[in-house]
Amino acid sequence: MAFSEKEKQDILAQALDPNKVYLYCAGHSYFGPSKSGKPIRPTNGCAKCWEVYYWHDLASAPPHMREQRLSELEEVLSNMVQMINAGTWDFVPYEHAQIEITQE
Repeated sequence: MAFSEKEKQDILAQALDPNKVYLYCAGHSYFGPSKSGKPIRPTNGCAKCWEVYYWHDLASAPPHMREQRLSELEEVLSNMVQMINAGTWDFVPYEHAQIEITQE
């Protein structure tokens, strides 16, 4: 599929927009849920993949649905605590913050 010059410029403008933040998991090349509707899921057990997933989910929710999304996230966290207490949670959190600064 070839892009027109205008399409290329639009893509570059979006990608280089200084007001946007892109979250991704470099280890699994995960950029969040697919906009095309394909079921792309975070890698099980990867903290960064799931962080990207939840930030993307919250940020892409329309303003009138954000409170509902936060309630859903609260339920997820409650279930997670129950799983930890029951010894069935296999997630291993980062021991230290992982910060990476790249210069182009």
